[in-house]
Order: sequence, then C-alpha cells, then structure tokens
Amino acid sequence: MIGEVTGIRKIRMLYLQLLYRCNFTCLHCFHGKRLQYADAFTAEEAVRLLTLMRDEYGTEAVTLLGGEPFVHRELPQVVRHAKEELGQRVEICTNGYRIERRLTEIAPHLDLLRVSLEGVGSTNDGIRKRGSYQSALSSLSLARDLGVPTGATMTVTSHNIGEVLPLASILGQLGVRQLKLHHLRPVGNAADHPELLVTDTAAYG
Repeated sequence: MIGEVTGIRKIRMLYLQLLYRCNFTCLHCFHGKRLQYADAFTAEEAVRLLTLMRDEYGTEAVTLLGGEPFVHRELPQVVRHAKEELGQRVEICTNGYRIERRLTEIAPHLDLLRVSLEGVGSTNDGIRKRGSYQSALSSLSLARDLGVPTGATMTVTSHNIGEVLPLASILGQLGVRQLKLHHLRPVGNAADHPELLVTDTAAYG
C-alpha cells in the first residue's frame, strides 16, 4: 500500500508508538490529552507490524515510542522479537523514570536508550516531574554499566535554552553519545503554556 501510493520501496527505520499512556504530563508534550488514552498495540500486533515492515520494506531498525514505552506491560516481548527474530536495531525513547528493573531485563536486546531531559535539576523537574532529573541520570548510568549505548533529547524552551551546554556537559560525563535538540511546537500541552515558546530567535545564539 505504501509503495503503491508513494513509490517508496525501502523504509530503514520504523518509529512505532506503542501507546499514548504516560506516567508524566510534561508542560510541553505535543500529545496533550492523548496521554490519557488507553489505546496501545498488543505485543502480538506490534510483532505482526514489525514483521510486515521487515518483509515488505526491508526495515532494519525500530524506535519504540510512547507515551512512555516502559509502562507497556509487553515491552520485553516486543524488544526481544525485534532483535532476536527479526535482527533489527532497537532503540527506545523514554523519560527514564524508575525503569531500572525492566531496563536490566531488556538490556541484552537494546541498541540505544534515549532519555528525554529538559535541563539541569529543578529546571527539568519543573517541566517534567519532580524527581525525574535524578531518575533519568540514574537510568543513563545503569544503561552505561549494562553496556547499552545512550542518547538524550531536549526540547528547547524559554525556560531551558540557557542550559543546553551545561546539560550536554553532564551527559558527556555519563558517556551519553548524542543530544538531540527539538524545536517546541505550540500544540498539545504546549498550547496551554505559551510562555515556554522561544520568541526571540537571537536567543539561539
């Protein structure tokens, strides 16, 4: 179907949103009210889709998204199938909040753990959740100790734009290989917090 409509024959990476549900309600999250939705792929549905994409489009890698992927009860089954049965590269984007037990379980099948952070200390916790900063750093440290490569994402806002470099320095000390910066879009929860928008583009300097 994709090939017939678009002419695309190869899709290297699949971004699979396993569920909307999340244990955070971040001020800037573009999902907004959808964070409360119960909709989720079952492990069987996810595996079927991953297999289809591999067979039909040669998909080599999958990034598992949410909501928060680690609150999905069948996450280990999906990760193991993607890695062991399909031979795919597996990445997870997470808030890193209290994921130690499940991270340890899936670490042998994981190629990259990417944790979202919005600044240093209280700056991050003010946007995301109290205690989330230290929890995220702990998860990154554990991933390093388990031999799982790590990355991070940061949505740049008026509240944290001055902490991009300090956060990058801290992450570097933890062995984090990359920091992705996202531009804030005024949708979802962010639409209710216009004060987070960077209105002066000179600030990016």
